[in-house]
Amino acid sequence: MSIASDLITYIKAQQATITSINEDQFGSTVNQVKATSDPSTAIKKEHIDGTTCGTQQIAFYARNTDPAAAQAVLNLIGTTVDKKEIALTGLQVLRVQKVSTVSFVNKETTGEFIYTMTVDVDFDGKNPF
Repeated sequence: MSIASDLITYIKAQQATITSINEDQFGSTVNQVKATSDPSTAIKKEHIDGTTCGTQQIAFYARNTDPAAAQAVLNLIGTTVDKKEIALTGLQVLRVQKVSTVSFVNKETTGEFIYTMTVDVDFDGKNPF
C-alpha cells in the first residue's frame, strides 16, 4: 500500500495539466512535482476484527524556474484533493485535508525555486490487508 502513489494517481486523473509528478523524487526535467510521505507522522491502528484505520501526512514539493508556476501547481493540487474522499488500493476510503499553505523552501543554485504544501490523509480500511 502506498498512499502517496494512490494520491498521485488520483491527482493525475483529475487534473490533466499535472503530468510531471513523482513519488519521493523529482524527475529529470526542471519543472517537476514530487509527493513524499512523512514517516514520523504515520499512525495505523489495527482492530481485533481485522479492520484498520490511520493517518499519514503527505508533502508535495514543486520545483520550477518560475516561482509563480510552482506555487500555482501546488495550489491546484491542494484544491484538487482538499476535503475529498478517494478510493485507495486495499482500503475503503481515504479522506484528504490540506493542512498548510504553499510555502517557499529554497532557491537552487541552478535557478529553480522549490515550494511545498502538506496534506493529511485519514484512511479507513474495512477489510484486512
